[in-house]
Amino acid sequence: MMAFLPWSKCAWSPARCAAFLRQVAHHNGSNKRAGPCKRLHSYHNGQIVWVKRCEELECGDIGIFVYDDCGYLKKYDEHTPDKSQAEFLTDSYGVVHNQPVLVSLNTKYSPILISPEQRFEVVGKVLN
Repeated sequence: MMAFLPWSKCAWSPARCAAFLRQVAHHNGSNKRAGPCKRLHSYHNGQIVWVKRCEELECGDIGIFVYDDCGYLKKYDEHTPDKSQAEFLTDSYGVVHNQPVLVSLNTKYSPILISPEQRFEVVGKVLN
């Protein structure tokens, strides 16, 4: 799985982007030695995807993410947090915000609930 990030709009150097995209490919099953394929149904090994650099996505958007220093190509969603996470997602006004969730289109894999204690970054939105 490869992605195209227009260098003029990318805050990362070309070398960092290339390294990140290799990591995304590895975590999405492109590396045949990595075990069972975890790619999304509509994305295939070796496919080029166009990515628009952004920091926020709407629910249902497909994006490139960094979570706990691992790269992912997943669908973005939000869920109401359970009680154990609610205190970490409550702002200074007492409003509990939804918990980000990364969802694979391959139903064999469980959604990844984003923990507030781990580093999470939206790299961009997949355009195709």
